Amino acid sequence: MLMKLKNEILVVDNIKTYFKLDNAIVKAVNGVSFTLGRNEFIGMIGESGSGKSVLLYTILRILPPNAIVKGSIIYENINLLSIKEYKARKIIGKDFAYIPQSIGQALNPVLEVGFQIAEKPIEHLNYSKRQGFKLALKILKSLGLREVNKTVKMFPHELSGGMKQRALIAVGISIPPKVVLADEPTKGLDIIKKRLVIELFKYIRERFNPAGIIVSHDLSFIREIVDKIYVMYCGQIIEIAPTTTFFSKPLHPYSQLLLKSLPINDFKPIPGEPPSMINPPKGCKFHPRCPYANSRCRRVEPSFHTPEHGRFVKCHIYGG
Repeated sequence: MLMKLKNEILVVDNIKTYFKLDNAIVKAVNGVSFTLGRNEFIGMIGESGSGKSVLLYTILRILPPNAIVKGSIIYENINLLSIKEYKARKIIGKDFAYIPQSIGQALNPVLEVGFQIAEKPIEHLNYSKRQGFKLALKILKSLGLREVNKTVKMFPHELSGGMKQRALIAVGISIPPKVVLADEPTKGLDIIKKRLVIELFKYIRERFNPAGIIVSHDLSFIREIVDKIYVMYCGQIIEIAPTTTFFSKPLHPYSQLLLKSLPINDFKPIPGEPPSMINPPKGCKFHPRCPYANSRCRRVEPSFHTPEHGRFVKCHIYGG
């Protein structure tokens, strides 16, 4: 659902990202629209395979050759999908901070940490190597690392897990970001490292005041960081809500079951299996697993309804 904002920085309109296989088409993202406001952080949540990460890759233009993309992504009045890839990458490289899912694989193993942090300012801001390394020292120090003169000369394999996290975030914020994109930033982390990542994201928001999109299964992390929740299912957004009201009162049956699957609720699993992205169900995509599904749900795909101010849900229950 596309909502106009006065202070929008990113407008994603009817994005469809399909992958062409030998005998099939995978509809990974299927008609997603949303508007990201300046300084706003949103969280994309949902089960694995719902299209969350593919949506990020579409924005970043880092999809494989078999991807088919339709729709538009407007950033600062520029459609990132209609310009040449190298031009889009230049804009994204300068204004976006991307924090990928696998921290261990995100840093280049054969380059010193200091150079990796300095690389973006050298490329996009014409910094000298000396200026870049001076900036790297400053950023690492601001992120709480000690012995930064030693750290900038180290290679990724010489860093601890916590140091790698800080180094990766330092790479992302080496140029003050306007938009932060993060893909499962707490995946596989213990509670101590997760708390560190939470504090680092709070620091980024306070220090740079960027907009952001965070994809995560970790709802406790999402709850602390974002302003608004977008629930994805089968390549579509099915619920939009302010973070506070979402966790106290989820509206979509899928959202309700998703919250019941949290550790605090004894990991109650969602019945059934996620739908096929090649042959998705007709009507409401969630109807095969929904405890409230009726014949209309099986036949007619629901549109967005607004049962409460600022809340949007794609479900016939709220459509009268």
